[in-house]
Amino acid sequence: RFRILCCGGDGTVAAVLRMLDDVSARQQLLYKPPVGILPLGTGNDLARVLGWGGGYVGGDLVSWLEAIETAEVTLLDRWQVALTPAPPVPP
Repeated sequence: RFRILCCGGDGTVAAVLRMLDDVSARQQLLYKPPVGILPLGTGNDLARVLGWGGGYVGGDLVSWLEAIETAEVTLLDRWQVALTPAPPVPP
């Protein structure tokens, strides 16, 4: 078993999760690995909400990686919204 470390912001995390979903759907994976976040993006909202802070500001990277390795896995719901324009209203 392994974990994936995603280094980036919210957009990078979303792209990695989308790719995992695509691979899982095509190959019916038996194991879907947890994804850790090293917040290097601009907003880092997801990392902040999960308690990892607003961004990596330097320091001991080994300690950070060890914390990610032993972190509790949190399950998230992911969904997609598609907006379509309403038909024109007759006069």
